[in-house]
Amino acid sequence: MGLKCLLIFPPRAYPFMPYLAPYALKGYVERHSKHSVTCVDLNVSFFHLLWTGVFVESYANDISPLERNSRLIAEAVHHHGHDSWSQLRNLSLYRDGRLEAIGSHHFMLRKAVELARELDLARGVPRDVLPPGKLTWRTYLPSFRRSIEYAFLQKELYKLNLSAYDVVGISLAYMDQVPYGLLVAEEAKRISKRVKVVVGGNALTHLLHNVQQDPSFFHSLDFGIPFEGEITFLELLHSIESSAPTQTLRNILSIVDGRVRYEQDFNSRARAEVLPDFGDLHHLFPTPHPIYPLLTSKGCYWGKCTFCTHHEGYGEGYFPFSEQNLRQNVLQFTANGMSYFYFVDEALPPKAVYRFAGIMDNVQQQRGVQFRWMAECRIERTSANIEYVDRLQRSGCRFLISGIESGSPRVLSMMKKGVDLECVSRFAELCDAANIWTAWMFFVGFPGETEEEAQQTLSFLRDNANRVDFASIGSFSLERGSPIWDNPDTFGITVLSGQKRTYQLVYDYECAQSRRAVGRIDAKERLSSLLHRNADLIPLFKALPERCIPVFLDNKRSTRVDMQDLAFEWSSALLGKRVRLWPRGAFMQVL
Repeated sequence: MGLKCLLIFPPRAYPFMPYLAPYALKGYVERHSKHSVTCVDLNVSFFHLLWTGVFVESYANDISPLERNSRLIAEAVHHHGHDSWSQLRNLSLYRDGRLEAIGSHHFMLRKAVELARELDLARGVPRDVLPPGKLTWRTYLPSFRRSIEYAFLQKELYKLNLSAYDVVGISLAYMDQVPYGLLVAEEAKRISKRVKVVVGGNALTHLLHNVQQDPSFFHSLDFGIPFEGEITFLELLHSIESSAPTQTLRNILSIVDGRVRYEQDFNSRARAEVLPDFGDLHHLFPTPHPIYPLLTSKGCYWGKCTFCTHHEGYGEGYFPFSEQNLRQNVLQFTANGMSYFYFVDEALPPKAVYRFAGIMDNVQQQRGVQFRWMAECRIERTSANIEYVDRLQRSGCRFLISGIESGSPRVLSMMKKGVDLECVSRFAELCDAANIWTAWMFFVGFPGETEEEAQQTLSFLRDNANRVDFASIGSFSLERGSPIWDNPDTFGITVLSGQKRTYQLVYDYECAQSRRAVGRIDAKERLSSLLHRNADLIPLFKALPERCIPVFLDNKRSTRVDMQDLAFEWSSALLGKRVRLWPRGAFMQVL
């Protein structure tokens, strides 16, 4: 007969595109069993509540004591948030190249989210989503019940009729989702004692070491599934349905005799390819159409970057899906009227991108559709030629994001990034000519990097400012599980002791040369100083409010505008208005 399963994606995750994991799990389970799966994206529903200004009236008493600027923002969001969300769903706004309007509307959405965070802080909700010091989840989680998110979750979970389900799964992709995912588990257990609650996702995988030592994490959970979940989740469902013992299942976290039990074994597990089912998706995203995630591999084919922890998400390392799998995905999407895609692989091999572009172009010609897609890809010598870029353009490629990380060859070598800066420049030039938007990602503060080498990164970007469209830059953090954290001596650092937080993920360290402690603040200060000295490049860092935008744009030549400055001018004009209190003193009205 099969079990009834509900998969929930809780706040707060990236809200501008659907997240793949719940829909991939639904597709796999329903294709290989009689169990039924319903997916509910409470994350985008929560952000929709914020974006459209609905929450402002409910929290009027909390808004009144805030600073004047915050009260003005609340007023603007209350009156204009819904219009901004609606306008961003209008395709003509993008096709007309109206970046000024797009930037202003995204600014409004960001301010709505910032206001909600400010309200949470004012209500005593912690900034840190993981327990500091030696606190357990039992003592830490109650603080999050004061949040706007929790009030939202209570209402939404009541509507979902959880008692009608046998299993509730909670997908945690980001750390910010962890406390709200646990609150979902609490509510599920309160509503239905019989329901089995399972948690999984990349955030759980990254916290695996921590939760194995912390039974309090499971106070409302029955099971946890780190790493890839398709096969393991299906095995668990079969065991629950047949009332078979679950304590002996491998690759599943559970509590046995008051302690966390986990036995890892990926060797006997088959490799699962992804054919997602988006039938439950409700389009609340502030985009004209949803941008559907596509996966063509698991893991990272490069897998050498010394700063990276993304390899943790996959238990079996890297393996590519078959070309038949991609064709099935694309044909299935086309049959359902879907034509906007985001390849969400950790990194796409250039040769694979070339093959996939050929498949997509072939489907376009056969079905008479026009795809638009974006991806995060590595740039190698095979990428930097006209034939390669032309095929991408014909297949519908609109936007490519690449982690360049540094403009210093020596630093890139220390990172084992495998990037040739000449190829990077050439590739951006070819994409620019082919009307494909490009974005580069960098960071400063890698151990051993000098001030001069940090400046090389900004100089490299300046030399290519007429080729690349957008850029982002951050600062280095030493993360647990990265190759540099595992082998600090190789990089001339010592991880500082005394950092004993239960959920310690980022560590301070000492460089052998300087013999001084280094942490995130040091790297951020270097970045701040660097940006101050290179202020002419800030438009490149500010010009793209969200990565979803270029997929809907047409001609690059008529749409290259600094949207952040325009949004700042809009906000300054708003905040310069006179205001007066409404009679009941709850809101501020712009005159």
